[in-house]
Amino acid sequence: MFSFLSKKITLRRQKIYNIIFDFLFPVACVVCDRQWSYLCTKHKKYLQKYHSSCYVCHRPTRYWEVCYDHIDVLCDGVIIGFYYTTIIKDMIHLIKYSYAYEIADFFAQQLLYDIYTNPYLTTALENQKLLITYIPMHPQKEHYMRWYNQAEKLATYLASLLDVPCVWLCEKIENTKTQSSLNRSERQKITTAYQYTSTQDISHYTTVLLVDDVCTTWATLDACAKQIKIVHP
Repeated sequence: MFSFLSKKITLRRQKIYNIIFDFLFPVACVVCDRQWSYLCTKHKKYLQKYHSSCYVCHRPTRYWEVCYDHIDVLCDGVIIGFYYTTIIKDMIHLIKYSYAYEIADFFAQQLLYDIYTNPYLTTALENQKLLITYIPMHPQKEHYMRWYNQAEKLATYLASLLDVPCVWLCEKIENTKTQSSLNRSERQKITTAYQYTSTQDISHYTTVLLVDDVCTTWATLDACAKQIKIVHP
């Protein structure tokens, strides 16, 4: 079973390592190279928050839920943190390839407002019915090329802030090409790359928050959501 205490200890150690590493190798703003922060106070103002809308047609909705025309889709709603601007792109790149874990912590903190103002999620949170999981990477890519999964890092930080469990539910069984190398139609074909393989009993939870770092066509989220709903409709 999931041990939340061990996750907290791991996160605390990771933050200590990050402090030491930042002291020896100071971080700098991705825009102006000002030291001690990946995004200085001045350039935090340039982040563009995404507005609540249906993730299928982008029609404005109140709490990130899908509109009435798309209630039959796989995800009940998708919370999008920011527009994918150059600043966000550079920060995501640092998480993926430069082990800048604290950026994932920053993104997790930015998502808290959207979660705490969402009545569906706050109700599940108050009733201890909220569970967090993440989009998995193929083992070959995670262990031999990347060494870690950035979506898992973001999910782990978010779970720590919300004090809810973060569990692994799905496995990526097809080693597909990097999403950035595929066009829109190719990304939408990734429907069989994921499989629900967890043996954990999550029947107690009514709401699953599925975390990914970047969403373009929603194909990845839909593929994983489909697998989860097959087992837990």
